[in-house]
Parts: sequence; C-alpha cells; structure tokens
Amino acid sequence: MGGAAGAGGGYAGGMEGIIAVIVAFIFVCILFPKLVRNPTQFYAAFGMVLLVVVLQTLAMMFGSVSFGRFVAVCDGFLTAASLLLVVMATGGLSLKDLTGEFTKAIEVIRRGEEQKEVIVPITGQMPKPRRREAVPMEDEPVVHTIETPPAPTPERKPGDSTSLPLE
Repeated sequence: MGGAAGAGGGYAGGMEGIIAVIVAFIFVCILFPKLVRNPTQFYAAFGMVLLVVVLQTLAMMFGSVSFGRFVAVCDGFLTAASLLLVVMATGGLSLKDLTGEFTKAIEVIRRGEEQKEVIVPITGQMPKPRRREAVPMEDEPVVHTIETPPAPTPERKPGDSTSLPLE
C-alpha cells in the first residue's frame, strides 16, 4: 500500500509514482533551463508538487481516515494539474493551444488517419445526385442598385488661392 496506510494511518495514496516522475522532471528542467519555455507554468507546477508533499505529510501526521480521503482527492487533482502544467511549460503551450492539440488528436484517433478522406469515383461512374434541401432556393438572386446623384462641388473664383472653402 502507498502513503501512510502502511504506517497505520488513514491515508491510502496512489500517486507517489507519478509525483516522483514529475519531481524528477522538475530536477531535469532545473539542470537544463532551456527546456522550460513558460516559467510561470513551471513554477506553478512546482508549487503544486510541494503542496502535494505537504498534504501527504499532514495526512501521515494526523492519521484520520476522513482527512486521508480528503488528502487523496486533493492529491489526485493537484497531480493532474501539475502534470498538465509541466507539459504546457515545456511545450510553450497555453491551455487553449493544448485543448486544440487534444481535439486534433482525438479526431485523428477517431478517423484513424492524419488527413481527411477524399472519395474519388471510379472512372465511368456517375456520383449519386444529392438530395435537395427542404427549402427551395430561388433560381437567381435579385440585385438591387441604388443610384445617387453626384455630390455638388463648390465653384472656385479665378483669384481664389485657398484649397478648401471656409464657409
């Protein structure tokens, strides 16, 4: 068993391995700072990992079953969030970029290929005619033209040197 459950406490953890990998990756990023493209996200992930360690220590100290369950749930959420933040910090992604990448990946997994399928009919076969929509479209669109008279231009006097009339 993980956590303090083996020590007689009420906390049954299961995220120690994931937290250990995240901590190892944080140390790698400290050794090679060029890996981190967004330091704010990196330090937020580091803070979440520290919070997980503090919560696990408190769970071992108190040994209450209900507090241990609360800590286990918090650890799960903090671990998932810190993992996402570490990925985003090293990839230089925002949350919007990351969700866009996930939706593209899901679409590729669903379809099974990178590119959309293009269906080319066999030579000599005619494609089936498409069904017409329920609302019939007009044959030709109506074009309306609006004719406006040209704007009057002010007349210049022969000795006038100004470019704009000041009236």
